[in-house]
Amino acid sequence: MHGITDVLAASIDTGALFDLPRTGPPSLEPVRIPAPSGDFPATAVVLGARQRVLADRPLPVDRDVVGGRRIRLFVWVRGLDTGRRTSANSYGDHPVVALVVRDAEGRQLARSSPMDGPTTTGTFPWHCYHVELFVPRDGAAVLVELGNPAGGRAWFAGFSWEIAEGDRSVPLDARQDPLTGSVASNVHYDDLNRQFFRGTPGRHRWSFLRGPRAGVIGIRHDITTPEGLRAWFDDQVRTDADHVNHGLMYLASRYHIGRTRGLLPPGMDDDWLAALRELVLGLQDPATGYWGTRSRPVSMAMTFHLVEGLFAWHGPRRADRPEAINPTRHLGITGIPLAERIARTTLAMQATVSAGDGRRPAGWPRSAYDFTRTPDAGRERASLVTTGNAIELLRRVERFVAPDLQREIYRAIRAAVRYVLECCVDADGVWRQSDTAREPTSAGYMERILGMSHYLERKVDDSIEAPQVAAEREGDGALVIRWRDPAATHDLLRIYAVADGRHADRLDHADLVGIVHRTGSHFIGRDPLLVAQAMGRAAAARWGRGWNRDSYVGGKVDALPADLVVVDRLAPIRVGVPRGHRLYAAAATWYGEESSPIAISAAERP
Repeated sequence: MHGITDVLAASIDTGALFDLPRTGPPSLEPVRIPAPSGDFPATAVVLGARQRVLADRPLPVDRDVVGGRRIRLFVWVRGLDTGRRTSANSYGDHPVVALVVRDAEGRQLARSSPMDGPTTTGTFPWHCYHVELFVPRDGAAVLVELGNPAGGRAWFAGFSWEIAEGDRSVPLDARQDPLTGSVASNVHYDDLNRQFFRGTPGRHRWSFLRGPRAGVIGIRHDITTPEGLRAWFDDQVRTDADHVNHGLMYLASRYHIGRTRGLLPPGMDDDWLAALRELVLGLQDPATGYWGTRSRPVSMAMTFHLVEGLFAWHGPRRADRPEAINPTRHLGITGIPLAERIARTTLAMQATVSAGDGRRPAGWPRSAYDFTRTPDAGRERASLVTTGNAIELLRRVERFVAPDLQREIYRAIRAAVRYVLECCVDADGVWRQSDTAREPTSAGYMERILGMSHYLERKVDDSIEAPQVAAEREGDGALVIRWRDPAATHDLLRIYAVADGRHADRLDHADLVGIVHRTGSHFIGRDPLLVAQAMGRAAAARWGRGWNRDSYVGGKVDALPADLVVVDRLAPIRVGVPRGHRLYAAAATWYGEESSPIAISAAERP
């Protein structure tokens, strides 16, 4: 990528990583790489179509140096006819460079993203790519995996590494190519669906949208013109799911942001947006409400990406937050077309599991990623990516459907969150990407599931019985509170401190001073806020990042008071009473549905 070079990185001998023959592929081959600083000889790993190799030895790095830090691996790659000439979904067609961290017992702790490193297909000359990964402190070995998952042949050479922190962290704008405005992994050879995946650069004009007219090779069409936009739709959007998921989905927001900041090439005006809107609406399937391509005409994944990127004027309706809008993610339409059909199509693909004499809803399996009529056909009952897509789709369309369907949506999402917490989250708070996955790989998709569901919202439900509490005041003014005879629906008790003169109906999670759990022995039964807090800390330790502090989940967790008192198994709880405040208690379920709050009155301890 432009803006990051391997000049300061420590070189690694290819032969120190891979034991491969001199004939193959897979094989080792002497090569000469033309670099800006001068040609240099190297040994390349050569892979043919559908070949993949894992290094025989780990990177020669000191675990005490890299543990708890982000590292960057540089690799020079060239391709000959890689990928597929006609691909129904080119997402995974490009040559792969992955970093894998394992512990001392050989268990996988972390793996880099499939979209980090090369995202180039076809035939392209030697280019320096990089991949980054946070190394957990208990990581014992960092391994390199190389792959050529589709066609042709790929060469990998010139390995080197560095710590990707401090002055080597390199912000997005510093990576932007000044001539094309691109931040793609390979400015001149990556296609349009690889241009915005890493973010929205703002230093230079986005000339790459002009395709061949900007001098780039990988982009086939000048989409700044109506003719070029339609040609891109017909040639690539209608045939390749990834041009929908990581090309088309970004165009509304990038149009609005680019126009405001003066980053768009000439020609991208109101008429251009109207032409884009007409093309997108023409792709929607009238029977299901879903979008797709010619070979995959109905796809949850593509529908999620388009709704999230092009029809997300409204955010989800929160029980505890004011209405929010997304001023850039829209095509000039504030609603979602065919919302009820989208909802019913999505609900029909939710998997189920045995429960007593019947079945209960689980999550959405990978088979529902595009479309399935048999979600229970395989072993998997929840893929995090598919379940996250389904939950976000349902939350975004629920405001546009009838109350009965809204209640059905609520029940479906509630059941899915429960299943994911039970079957995809390990005891330490780290999660696997499906209920059938053997080990954790990445931090992906859980923040969407927790944040787009109702799980962390404060939801007052008048059907939930008020708690019975008894309190005694101690000499220092603190209260000792006992929760007596919880109802069958009660999993926890929340205690709030509310300033005098402020109505209890206006309290918020930030007012919490204490939590009592009926048991507290499992995530289903602990306060959702504490579950999210524990999972965020586990993710930060394992993958180097917890929740985004600007997200709904991050905001909820950050608002938790540092001195919050938590007890388990109905133990008495001792909480201080801030001056000028009164205490209130509300019983709650594992999903955060609360009773109306009741004031806590205290007897004086004799």
